[in-house]
Amino acid sequence: MPVRDLDNFLSNTSKRLIIHFNRGASGIDGVTSTALGIAARKKPTILITGDLSFLHDLNALAIAAKYSIPLTIILINNNGGGIFESLPIANRVKNFNEFFITPHNLEIASIVRSFGINYQLITTKTKLRLQLKNSLNKKVPSLLEIQTNAARSVELRNKYFDKVKRKLNTEFPK
Repeated sequence: MPVRDLDNFLSNTSKRLIIHFNRGASGIDGVTSTALGIAARKKPTILITGDLSFLHDLNALAIAAKYSIPLTIILINNNGGGIFESLPIANRVKNFNEFFITPHNLEIASIVRSFGINYQLITTKTKLRLQLKNSLNKKVPSLLEIQTNAARSVELRNKYFDKVKRKLNTEFPK
């Protein structure tokens, strides 16, 4: 969802951003490694990724730590496969959770710290701003984890998009 969120909500910025993204087997293979390659230029680089993509390429943290690559990872952790909650099939398949959701129940902080990577749990927008700024200034690998609830995220997105649709229908009636 992070790439889709950027597409939906960041299109009107005046800042010059270079956005890279992977598309492959669901787009999750090698995401962190790709970001490390980009960050190796020693320019501020931010990776926004989900927990499954992150865990799929966990070994990349060893490279980040070994070479002090200045990558800031913002990890959206919904405990496995939350993107599937937003698909129409979520309400139609009897055993949806069993077949589509892959909860890992892992403590990300311990994993990240075991590689020697800076870690921060983000619980507020203010903390995100502060820790993001700190991370970019330190120029070493860091991970900022945002823990979310997949079902609640879908609910909030639906409310937001319904509000936008109502506003558009009011402003531009048929």
